[in-house]
Amino acid sequence: MFRGVKCKHVYAVEFSLELRKTVEIQKIEPININGCKYCKSESVVKCGLRKNKHGDLQKFQCNDCNRCFTINLGFERMKHNPQGITTAIQLYVSGELLRNTAHSLKLLGVEVSHQTIYNRIEKYTNLMEKYLEKITPKVSQAWRTDEL
Repeated sequence: MFRGVKCKHVYAVEFSLELRKTVEIQKIEPININGCKYCKSESVVKCGLRKNKHGDLQKFQCNDCNRCFTINLGFERMKHNPQGITTAIQLYVSGELLRNTAHSLKLLGVEVSHQTIYNRIEKYTNLMEKYLEKITPKVSQAWRTDEL
């Protein structure tokens, strides 16, 4: 402020705000039904709901092959609900050890082993990597670093 130039902190805040704007533009889109997953026909209609212990899933029916199907959301064939899975991943990513994460989930009423948490982290980080490869932040050619 006194020298009339921007310091590294102002540049960091500006960079962060620009990155947030870019991420808001590139939000994950809602699930689109392009066609039947069996015969690839585009003649698909909604066909009620499939109820399970974690909530309801929209069912679709193909008018050509008359087969019903649901869309894979990534949490199929999982014993625990999606909130428990995402909580475990969040705890691990924020620095908790696998066994401490399993213990924290046990306190929340979710009985899961540390190996199961590791398997889920492997599965979902691979899915996130595929999504993150599509995102390219727009940055300038000049980089400023500090104490690295």
